[in-house]
Amino acid sequence: MAADGFDAAAQVAVVTGGGSGVWQALCGALAQSGIRDLEAARRVAAAINETYSHSPALALELDVVESRSVEALVEKVETEIGPIDLWCSNAGIHAGDGLGETTNWRRSLDVNLMGHVNAARAVIPRMVERGNGHFVVTAFAAGLLTDFRCAPYAASRHAAVALAEWLDYVCR
Repeated sequence: MAADGFDAAAQVAVVTGGGSGVWQALCGALAQSGIRDLEAARRVAAAINETYSHSPALALELDVVESRSVEALVEKVETEIGPIDLWCSNAGIHAGDGLGETTNWRRSLDVNLMGHVNAARAVIPRMVERGNGHFVVTAFAAGLLTDFRCAPYAASRHAAVALAEWLDYVCR
């Protein structure tokens, strides 16, 4: 059980970008308590199911940039599995070097900021209606400390922190 009272046992959790890295570990930790690459996500889900039979995991394809894709996934999960108790909005990209190209900026803002916005629009009203739920925005250290290697990444992660602070304020 987490300090805020969240207990992952028998809860429905969605982790975007859960096919690799720290998010793969998060998926395993959630399973123990109770995607950019769909094949990687499927391997993670299979490993979770093999190790933690009491915590079934599914790998579902999701384009966080497309609001309809996010809305459809939320509807599918809540209809077929149950109400989403925890949404970990983690999908992100590091695009471009230095000031980057316009396409780097658009892609970075789409994934690293609008992915969170699309998820918040789709899932938070349901959580508010139920009076229960947790929504986590990941911005990494670049959200607080500028990553001097890549301006689009740094700016989009700073924007994600601002969004998270705004959500925290309005959802209290």
